[in-house]
Amino acid sequence: LAYSYADGFIFIIDPLTLNQFAMEVEDKLDLNAYGASSKDFEDILNIMLINLEKMFGLKDKDTLKRSLAVVINKSDIPTLEERVGETAAQQYLAEHPDTCKSYMDARDTVCRSFLDEYGAGNFVRTAEVKFKNVRYFACSALGHNHEGQPYQGKNVVEPLLWLLSQADSKIK
Repeated sequence: LAYSYADGFIFIIDPLTLNQFAMEVEDKLDLNAYGASSKDFEDILNIMLINLEKMFGLKDKDTLKRSLAVVINKSDIPTLEERVGETAAQQYLAEHPDTCKSYMDARDTVCRSFLDEYGAGNFVRTAEVKFKNVRYFACSALGHNHEGQPYQGKNVVEPLLWLLSQADSKIK
């Protein structure tokens, strides 16, 4: 019931739950070292939507008047930074100066494209129909690599700051 008081939600995606991506990288790294989730990506989405629809009394075609931050986690996985991280966003921004005006929009686009490319296009379309505002992010929140070496997490607070700005425009 507490969710009914929420102004927004964060949906964190383990990219290794995307079967196509996991198969592509499984010969390059030890998936167990990255704590690959055993949950099916589509099942997680469906359970979340069913619960939200029940909680808010939504019909199939209704939109939840809340924002959703979609976070692709584990951007420290080899090759993922180049697809959804700062590198990918900066490159997209440089290649599309006429249509893409900000780094946030570029990051949003590369994350959406990644999800679509790796079989989660249905998630992208469903999220954008079911929520008032949707923004995509990539981060690495673990705080250490798979060998146990500590490092500073990347882009961890951006999704929360975006959600706060959606709830109250005075928050910057």
